Amino acid sequence: MPQWQGSSVGDARLLSLGAERLTSLVTSAEPSMRTVRVPVPDTAGAEGDGVRALDVLTAVATRTRAAPGECGAATVVTVGGDCGVEVEPVSAALARHGDGLVASPGTPCPN
Repeated sequence: MPQWQGSSVGDARLLSLGAERLTSLVTSAEPSMRTVRVPVPDTAGAEGDGVRALDVLTAVATRTRAAPGECGAATVVTVGGDCGVEVEPVSAALARHGDGLVASPGTPCPN
């Protein structure tokens, strides 16, 4: 998800390029993986209620909320730009698994 609008760094737009490159790496490593792309506008957006690009971030969150439904029971891997891209996928996982949801950052993937 090439979202960059929530970032405060000067070259935040590069996050979208990084997201595209990471997506290529992930999909080339696992060719059978289905890719669901969440469209992100290439506009800076407008501040709202003290939040940078609130309009864009809200629109992308709505689109992202629908994306896990397109994946069915498959594992969802979120690749993206700024630090907000994980909010909706993690919320969906929590709704699906409840207290059974376990996060293990840094755990290597099985070969």
